[in-house]
This record gives sequence, structure tokens and C-alpha cells, in this order.
Amino acid sequence: MKTLDITVTKASTFNTGNFGNVRPEVTLTLKNVPVENLMAEYTKLLDVCNAMFAINTLELMDEAETVNTVGFKAYLEALRQNEREMEEIIERYQNASE
Repeated sequence: MKTLDITVTKASTFNTGNFGNVRPEVTLTLKNVPVENLMAEYTKLLDVCNAMFAINTLELMDEAETVNTVGFKAYLEALRQNEREMEEIIERYQNASE
């Protein structure tokens, strides 16, 4: 049986004003897709990619709005204060995939 890998990428740049930009991007790959299912699997993967892109866009726009509202220094300080929590999220993901 012949198989292919399908990769879908969706990316864009949005100008948020005041010389700011947001660049959401999502790339998904589906491996070993049987050729006879190629179009159906591509369509499903594209739907998921579009949904994830929309979520990523919303998150990045919210983040940009927060930076503009509270100021860059306050935003950076909030990130520093939560650095350990972010590291723990990454560690939990690493441990779950082992």
C-alpha cells in the first residue's frame, strides 16, 4: 500500500497598529496516509489547522492587547514572575510523553 505524508501550514501577519505585528502560525503533519484516502485526510487536517490557527490568532491578539494596556515592562515582569509555572507545564508534558 502506497502512503504519503501530508503537511498543512497556515500563517499570516496582522498589523496591530503602533508598529506592532502579530504572526500566528500553525503547521500540522499527518504521516503515512494511504493514497486512496489522501483528499479526505487532507480536508480533515486542513479543518483542524484552520481551527488551531483561529485559536492561535486570538491568543496572540489578546497578548498584544495586554502588552499595549499594561505596558511592556509590566508584561515582562509578569512573565518573569510566572516563569517557574511555565517550566512546570513543559515538564509535565515531557513526563507524560515518556
